[in-house]
Amino acid sequence: MKKVALAILALSFTVLSCKKDNKDNNPNPVNNNPTSFNEMKVADGFDWSTTRNVTVDVEGLSAMTIEVTKVMKVLDVEGNLLFKQVIDMDKDATLEFEAPASLEEVVIEYGAISETVEILNGRGDFSFVPVDDRSDLDPEDR
Repeated sequence: MKKVALAILALSFTVLSCKKDNKDNNPNPVNNNPTSFNEMKVADGFDWSTTRNVTVDVEGLSAMTIEVTKVMKVLDVEGNLLFKQVIDMDKDATLEFEAPASLEEVVIEYGAISETVEILNGRGDFSFVPVDDRSDLDPEDR
């Protein structure tokens, strides 16, 4: 009796786990072995570009009492130069350049200043305005 019950259970699993592939219902069949670019299916909006335009907005330090003008460099995280421009520290500026589409952050260098800036949807922000970070001081000195 035990063998019959196990045989029925095994047979029911086999029958219930089988499912017929219905290939005729797919209106957009996928070709996993395209032989040309024309046969490839890509997402809408895909344009084969490996680069994109990036804009970094620079907030100047308007409280400057002396004029400071230097070259601002934009580098990728490996240190490769992407863009450079002469910038006045006391004025706002916009840096526009072409960069790899996969770029997620850049390093901005201006004299001794070096700061990593996140690039989100092709845009980033950099500011000369100092952040009031007193985390390195003792609590009673803050």
